[in-house]
Amino acid sequence: MKGNSNLPPAFILKIMEERNATLSTKEQEEALKYLYVQHEMYPCDTTINHALIRLLNQCENYEQAKMIGEQYLTMSGYNQDILSELANVYQNLNAMDQYFALIRQYTTDDAIQEKEEETNVIPFPKKMIFQKTNLDFQELSSHEQLLFLKEISREEMTTYQESFYTILTDQYASPFVKSAIFEVLQEYQIDEEIRITKLDLEGFFNPKTYEPNYFLEKIENEFAPVLENENPVLFKQFSQIIQHHYFIMYPFSFTPDSVSLWGKSYLLWVKGLYGEDDVPQGDRKPEIQKCLDFIRKLEEYGQNYLL
Repeated sequence: MKGNSNLPPAFILKIMEERNATLSTKEQEEALKYLYVQHEMYPCDTTINHALIRLLNQCENYEQAKMIGEQYLTMSGYNQDILSELANVYQNLNAMDQYFALIRQYTTDDAIQEKEEETNVIPFPKKMIFQKTNLDFQELSSHEQLLFLKEISREEMTTYQESFYTILTDQYASPFVKSAIFEVLQEYQIDEEIRITKLDLEGFFNPKTYEPNYFLEKIENEFAPVLENENPVLFKQFSQIIQHHYFIMYPFSFTPDSVSLWGKSYLLWVKGLYGEDDVPQGDRKPEIQKCLDFIRKLEEYGQNYLL
C-alpha cells in the first residue's frame, strides 16, 4: 500500500478481508485519506463505501462507519454487502436493535422495492417479509432468520421447532443463527436434549437446564484491572473478539476450561493484530499455540458467515 496514491478500493478490500494482516497505523492513515477523497468524488460507489466502512470498523471509528453506511443506503437503496459490513459496526455500538430495524426497512414479501419517488429517501417496504403462514424458515437468509427469531412467539416457536432442530445439525448453517435459535429455546424453557453441531464439534444440550459457565465475566474480571488502565484500546479489542467468538461457540464451551490460558492466548492474538506480538512462535508454550490455532480457526469460521 505504501507509496501507491492510486491504490484501487478493490485492493484495499482484498487486504481488509484478511483479518490477520491488520494494517499499520500509517497504512490506515494512507488508506483513509485515499478513500475519503474517492468517497467525496463518488459518494454512491458501492466498492468505495464498502472499503471505507470496513476500514473505519477496523480503526474502531464505529460512529463514522455507521453514518457513512446509512448515507449510502439512503442514497442508493438496498445492498447486501453494505448491510453485512454494517453488522459488525452495529454490534460494536451495542445497537443490534437498530440494525434489525434497518434490515426490516429493506425487506418485503416479494423483492427489494425500488424508490418510487425522489422524495422517498429510503425505499420503505409496504409489507413485512414474514407472512408467517406457510413460511419455510430454512429458505430464509441469515438476516431474515435472525429477524424472525427476534420476533417469534410461543405458538410460532412450536410450529417451527423441527426446522430449528434441523438447522442446529446443519454443518452449513450460520453459527450466529444456531446461537440465536438456542437462546429462543432457552427463553421458552424447552426441556429436551437437542443435538447441535458447530465447527467440528457435536454435543447434546438441554435449553431448560443449561447452565452458563460465565466465561466472559471471568476473563474480564481477571484481565480488566491491568489492561483497562495500561492499554484501554487493546482491552476493548480483546473483549470484543472474545465476545464475538463466544457467541459463535455458544452453547459450546472453550476447552480446556482455563480462563488464564484463554485470556493469555487472546491477548497474544490481539497484540499480533497490532503487530505487537513479542513472543516468537517457536517460544510459545504448546498449550498457548494450540489455543491460538483454535482462535484462528474460529476467525476463519466466523468470516464465512458474516451477518
